[in-house]
Amino acid sequence: MQAKDYLDALAYNPRNSSLYAGLAAALAAPSPNDGPDGEKIEKFSEIEVENLLTQAIARAPGFWVYHLQLAEFYLKQYKADPPRYLPRALEELHAAVKIFPNSGYLNFRLGTTLAWAENHCLGLVPLKFRGQSAEYLKKAVELNGNLRKLASPYLPKGKSGKMMPENNH
Repeated sequence: MQAKDYLDALAYNPRNSSLYAGLAAALAAPSPNDGPDGEKIEKFSEIEVENLLTQAIARAPGFWVYHLQLAEFYLKQYKADPPRYLPRALEELHAAVKIFPNSGYLNFRLGTTLAWAENHCLGLVPLKFRGQSAEYLKKAVELNGNLRKLASPYLPKGKSGKMMPENNH
């Protein structure tokens, strides 16, 4: 769907959370914001796209996909204002993991993002997340063994240089 289609649908049904998320995705897409008949659609700012995603979450707070979409939006905006966007991205990734804790991908995404942030800009990582990257990465590997190779550079190493074994007690 094009941005105009989402705008038209929202005019009829402003309570549908998926329409806000769809519009935000359509407006954030790199393609031109022209309607199907060639008419120009107003370019939305990053703040407006953020507001649309936030509205989608407000209407469906338990849908982890919207939290992930907002986190990815914040990570794309990171370079413009790191102190604003990185903590928010981590909060939204954490919200997605809390809603869907059995997702290896979500645990992996949060774990790798935390590992990167702790190495490159620790001061921007909220205190409650500091030192937690390995926990999320271990959980990701536990849930999806295919992530072991991707997660291993971020996991603690033993004296042999190999990934530490699981501690099952």
